[in-house]
Amino acid sequence: MRNIHYGFSSNNTITGTVVSKGETFTAEAKLCPGDKYSEELGKLIVKYRLEIKQRRRDLRNTEEVIKRLKEIYADEHNNKDFSEISKHWMRFIQDASEERKSQLENIAFAKTALEVLSQGDGKVETMIRKIVKKHYSDERTIGLLIALVNMVRGEVQ
Repeated sequence: MRNIHYGFSSNNTITGTVVSKGETFTAEAKLCPGDKYSEELGKLIVKYRLEIKQRRRDLRNTEEVIKRLKEIYADEHNNKDFSEISKHWMRFIQDASEERKSQLENIAFAKTALEVLSQGDGKVETMIRKIVKKHYSDERTIGLLIALVNMVRGEVQ
């Protein structure tokens, strides 16, 4: 997720705002006294909270597209001879269903990232163990590990 604008308040709260497709999303992470969280960790927590909000919006849009495509497909079957029904409607539904699956996976990934980042003891080793225990695909596991490496380096993307 790019173009996140971060703000910091006097009560140790990091706020992030991003505009996606004309819609503004905001999320925050509170850095409580005594916590071992760093600014970079707070930014990552904000980033994943924003991603969940944005992906849920995209999921709702995708589900609406699937609903409409199914209505068109049903209408085709009810009002046309079998030989006149386009085979492409089912393909469109399949493609939209794959997009829905991708959005669900992205939401699950972001939730896991949040869990690992916010429920750890602040030690990178503990976070890595939690990530590996989740049994994600290699690609998703590597994504979480890269996010942690960037955090340690002080880079938040």
